[in-house]
Amino acid sequence: MKLLALFIVLAMASGAVAQPIPDYNLSSFFIDHAAVGASVTVAPDGGGAPFTEAYAPGGGIVDATITVQLLYSDGSPAIDYPGSDLWLETTGGGLARCSGWGTFADGSTDDQGMTTWQQPKYAGGCSVGEHVLVMLVGAPIAGTLDLVFRSPDLNGDLDVDLTDIVAFAQALLSQETCADFTNDGAVNLSDIVIMAQGIGAECEPAE
Repeated sequence: MKLLALFIVLAMASGAVAQPIPDYNLSSFFIDHAAVGASVTVAPDGGGAPFTEAYAPGGGIVDATITVQLLYSDGSPAIDYPGSDLWLETTGGGLARCSGWGTFADGSTDDQGMTTWQQPKYAGGCSVGEHVLVMLVGAPIAGTLDLVFRSPDLNGDLDVDLTDIVAFAQALLSQETCADFTNDGAVNLSDIVIMAQGIGAECEPAE
C-alpha cells in the first residue's frame, strides 16, 4: 500500500495522467486485401524489409502495411495513444521479438485513433502456419491477420549465426518453407541473397 501511495504521489507531482485503455472489441486493424498471405522479412537488428515491401504469395512485392484504429468504449478515437502500448505477436509464438519492444507500432495514434506498422521491425523466427495478433497493453485486440514473418534468424534465438547458416543449407535441400523468404514457393538464389545479408544480425539495445 505504501508503494502504491508513493506511485500516486509521484504521478500527481509530475502531472502524469494515465490514459484509459481503448476498447478491445471496438478497436480494429487491417491490411490491404492484396497483402493477405504475404511474407514480411524481419531481422533482429532491424535490417529486414519494411512492410511496404512484403512478398506476395507466389512472389512479387506487395504493401502489407498494418493499420490499427483504437476506439474507446463510447466510440471516440484514442488520440495520441502511445505506439509502445501496441505490438505484434503471432498465435504460435513463431515471431521472436527483441526484448519485447521489437514489434512496436511506428508511432502514436493520430486524431482518428490510427497508427501503422510500416517500418522494419527488430525480430526473428518464422511464423508460417500462424496468424498475427495486434496486442494492446498485453492483450490482443479482437481478430487476427493472415500475414507471415520470415527471418534469416531461422531458429528464433535473435542472433543470426552459424546455426542459422546450417539450418538454411539444410533448407535448400529440403525446401523448408521458413527459408522461402521471397514467398515464391521455392528456396533458391533469391533467398540465399537475403540469408547472406542477415548474417551477424542480433538484437540491439532499445533507444
